[in-house]
Amino acid sequence: MMIFKFCEEKYISATEFALGVFIMDELKAKERLSRLVSPEVLADVTRIRIMKALSIEDRPCGELFNKYPNGKRHMEILEKEGIVKKTAKGFYTFFSLAKPEIKDALADL
Repeated sequence: MMIFKFCEEKYISATEFALGVFIMDELKAKERLSRLVSPEVLADVTRIRIMKALSIEDRPCGELFNKYPNGKRHMEILEKEGIVKKTAKGFYTFFSLAKPEIKDALADL
């Protein structure tokens, strides 16, 4: 398996790289988000990764449901908390962050 080294202690596989897995300091992300979202949202790192992906650009729901384990369930939790919103664009439904302060908190991670 091919491994890419992004910085001193963070590695990512070629598969993860191809899927667009985002490298970030998850502890720092939890700390920054703790004042913006509920503990339920922060309980699973997958939701933090989804928020990071959405902070970069809007994503089609099919991509999020397929890319992340239990993606549909995670998106339901994020939508219930008012963190993400759905937008219909033609035949597709896209998710985006509803709170710009979350995007700001995750910007440099």
